[in-house]
Amino acid sequence: MDAGGDLLCLKSKDLKALEGLLADPDVTAAAAQLVLDLMRKHFCVYTRYHCPQLVQLVYPEYRRSADDSQEDATTQLDSSIPYVESVSINAEPDTNIDVEELGDVDLYWIVGCGPRASGRNQVDDFIAKGEWRMDPDPRYEAKVADMLPGEPIAVRTRRNTTADDLPFDRRGHRVSVMDFYLRGTITENPGDGCSVRVSWEPPFTTPRQYYLYTSQDPVWALARDVHSLADDLIGFAFDDRKQDIDLVRNRAFWADRFGDR
Repeated sequence: MDAGGDLLCLKSKDLKALEGLLADPDVTAAAAQLVLDLMRKHFCVYTRYHCPQLVQLVYPEYRRSADDSQEDATTQLDSSIPYVESVSINAEPDTNIDVEELGDVDLYWIVGCGPRASGRNQVDDFIAKGEWRMDPDPRYEAKVADMLPGEPIAVRTRRNTTADDLPFDRRGHRVSVMDFYLRGTITENPGDGCSVRVSWEPPFTTPRQYYLYTSQDPVWALARDVHSLADDLIGFAFDDRKQDIDLVRNRAFWADRFGDR
């Protein structure tokens, strides 16, 4: 069992005995630790209904370790990038949106493809099967569990480019770019932690490029009206708007390399 081999089942003969068990600090401590351990162990079909925050309020003395937070996991390089050398260009700290704290909002999902070398989970596969899928990855399974029917989803890859035909002067620097291939609407979440059913729109004839504000995570959730950069990316990916490249390149994080002088 997920709870471990040392799990004990306590039974009470009457209400008074049950109240005694619930008042026992050792029982309370063991129950709190069990619930928290199960919630953070791995994705399961019930993950969507877990609420670690509620457990923390009831048992404030049993805090989740920072090491257990999926948000603290080191981002791996996107192996689908068709470049030998890849440089991680991170966004500004204040653009990292923790969607788990946003409450009941509409989320927009930007997702990746599988490694090209594997031949799995490519754009053609998504279209043919009417789904989006990633290889199982404990760091992102909980995010996939958060995907709901009716929410928009877009497929992209990320790379670095030294091309000179960009819509701004790169001044000799490499530029992070996301290539968007496909978008649609989630229709079903089967609860396996690595896939959703999707009604795809016709794929873009040529990939659409979005520069600088990028992520190579296989699952990236965005919400409107949280940050201007996120709003710009959502407008580009889902509303067919042009990227406001002047807004992005003049942000403090990129201004020294790409901003107006």
